[in-house]
Amino acid sequence: MAATEASATAISRENLQRAEAILRSIVADLERPQELDQALTEEERESLGTLQSMLDIVQSPLFTAVVDITEKCKKVYS
Repeated sequence: MAATEASATAISRENLQRAEAILRSIVADLERPQELDQALTEEERESLGTLQSMLDIVQSPLFTAVVDITEKCKKVYS
């Protein structure tokens, strides 16, 4: 039992270290946006713009209202 716990703890620590390394890499990329922008292809820039537009839509109050109304209609007509 103790060996299993030790193994699980080691795996958890390893996973945390990997996650931390990934997050540090992301933060480093975000801290140098000009370099990152230059490294992107035109297609990647367009995709990034599309994703940003989608995020803006999803975060808008109108979208939230539409989702709320849709959920209420589902409950009424179910």
